[in-house]
Formats: sequence, C-alpha cells, structure tokens
Amino acid sequence: MFKKSLIIIALPLMLFAAQWQSLNGPPAGRADDMSIGWDPIHSYWAIFAADRTHKLYKSINEGEYWDSIPTAIPNPNIIKPACVITDENNAQVVYIGKVSDVPVWWSTDGGQTWDERSGEYPNNITNNNPLCFAMDPNNSSIVYLGCTKDFTNPELFKTTDGGTDWSTLSNFPDVSVNDITITTDPVKGTWIIAGCSQTLSRGIWLSTNGGNDWNQKLSSVDIYSVNFADQFTGYAGAASGVYKTEDGGGYWVLLTDSPQYTNALKAITTDKVYAATNYGMFMTPDGGNTWYEINEGIYTNIMFSLIAHPQNSQTLFAGGEFSVYKTTDGGSIWKEIIYGFKIKISENIQKSSITVIKKLDYKDNF
Repeated sequence: MFKKSLIIIALPLMLFAAQWQSLNGPPAGRADDMSIGWDPIHSYWAIFAADRTHKLYKSINEGEYWDSIPTAIPNPNIIKPACVITDENNAQVVYIGKVSDVPVWWSTDGGQTWDERSGEYPNNITNNNPLCFAMDPNNSSIVYLGCTKDFTNPELFKTTDGGTDWSTLSNFPDVSVNDITITTDPVKGTWIIAGCSQTLSRGIWLSTNGGNDWNQKLSSVDIYSVNFADQFTGYAGAASGVYKTEDGGGYWVLLTDSPQYTNALKAITTDKVYAATNYGMFMTPDGGNTWYEINEGIYTNIMFSLIAHPQNSQTLFAGGEFSVYKTTDGGSIWKEIIYGFKIKISENIQKSSITVIKKLDYKDNF
C-alpha cells in the first residue's frame, strides 16, 4: 500500500509536466473574472479570463483553446490580473485591473500590446487593489472601477474618456466594491448599482445620476455579485442567499432557499438566473422561487465567475477555483475547458494529490 501511495503522489506532477489534465485532479486553471466581446477585425467572439494568481488568458474559439497573453517585456503588466472587461461590440478594447502601483492597463489590439490607463495626478486612480469593472452599455468610454476597502483612498472611480482621466466618486461610502452593474432605459436613464462588503456601510448602493449621488438600498449585508435582467429586475448574491429587486434596485428581498455565498450571477431573463457559488452552480427558472443544483461535469466546489454568450443564452462559461467550464445546453452538462492554460506548480497540486490518495485508498478497502 505504501508503494502505491508514492506512485499516486507523483501522478499529478507527471500529468502536469506532460500537459495532460485530470478531472478532479490537479488544478488546471482558474478564472476569477471573465469577459466576452465581438472582434470586428477578425470576426470572432473573444473571451478573456483573468487568473489573479497567474496570467490573463484569451480564447478565440469559445473556450476550446486558450492562449496566455504574452508576458515578456514590454508586456509584463498583465501578470496576475484581478479583473477584466472588454467592449462587447469591440473586443479589440480590453481593460485589466491588477494589484499594483498602476492598477489599470488597457489594450486596443485585443491584448497584443498594453498601456497604462490609470490616469495622471490629480485625475488618477489612487486605490491599488481593484476588484471589478463595469462599462456603460451605451458608451464604452465610460467605465467604472470598484476596489477593495482602503483606509486612506476611495474605492470607486469613473472615467468618461476611456481611462485617460479618472474621477473619484467622493459621495460613495468606504466599502469594498465587489461588483457593479449598469442599467439603462430611455425614460429613467442610466442607473448604477454597486454590491459592497466589509464595513458597516456594506450592502447595495444605487446612483441614478451617473455616480454623482448614492443611496443605500440594502444594508448590513455583504454583497458579492449583482446582475440585472432588465432595468427593473435584478439579483444580488450574498453569504445569506440571493436577493431580488423588481423596481430597479430600490427595494430588495431575500429569496427563500436560494444558494448561499453567490460570487457571480447571470440573469438570462427576469425569471431564468444562474448563480456561481462556493458550493457549485445553481439555476432558477422561475424568478427565484425554486433553485436547482446544476453541477454535472463540474468538479470544483468554489466558482468565481460566470458569463453567457451574447448570441446564445444556452452557452455559458464559468470560472472555478481549479478549472474553467462551459455548457451549451443551459447548464445540464458542463465540460472542462482548460486546454492552453499553463499554471504554476503550487501547494494546490499537493493538496489534490492527497485527495486522490484518500479516494483510492478508500476503494482499496473493498
């Protein structure tokens, strides 16, 4: 038995060296944040996946293969990105946020080259720990950046010129901004909803005038994700479950028996919503009245990110702690899509090795 254990411990390392991947085995890649957009020059959908422990990745064939964006000089800036966003109508334009003295970089050629885009004093980003982006659906030059709670610097910034200058939204509270969503309507205009955590001001904050003024609409709750189906119906993920609004974000209710610790949400319609959680993937077909666990093919419990194909709502991509997954049937079956991810050997591999040993030893007892 001791000899067999030694062989199994080496197995994940051998697989890693040979670039094979094992389901429920060593970590294959991760996506803390993802964004998808149409590339008008090359005529394909480009997906960008930010792995904050490693690199930025890109797929031009809907996840079947990933390329790590070049990391050699002059492009060292795309290492360990925490968040990413691309223009859905022009994937040549990409922003990344990373923990550094220059927190925001951008590319106008689909990720081939990068430039600093954090502004210059006094119109610059002063918080060096970004968490999320949001882009105005009607104007891609308007971008919001949410950051981690900072005792001396603001946590929410806005640019109206594509990142040349950034303004501090000074009326915003001191909180960690985990997610931002923007809704637009010809009558009510543009509303911005921010999901926040950490301090006594945590919860959901709403602005109806472009971020100049903010009102707290849900308090005393750590919010990790926010997503709207239209200008009225939206969902927010928290440790306690999923909240829902039907008036544009003014009033929120906790949905009974909803999944807890929801890190990402995607509202396909006002009723059909997907949730990426610390306990896998879930879906509701009826506006949150009932939730179903949809983890067929998923071998990672903790899920970080979730996006849907803009032209096919049955196709979704989910980023987990150790892998990235894709479904083409609305979540009935997921497939691991990590070919091309190249990660560092870490203690996570050793942990995975131990898990495999325990499972095989258990079987050997019968």
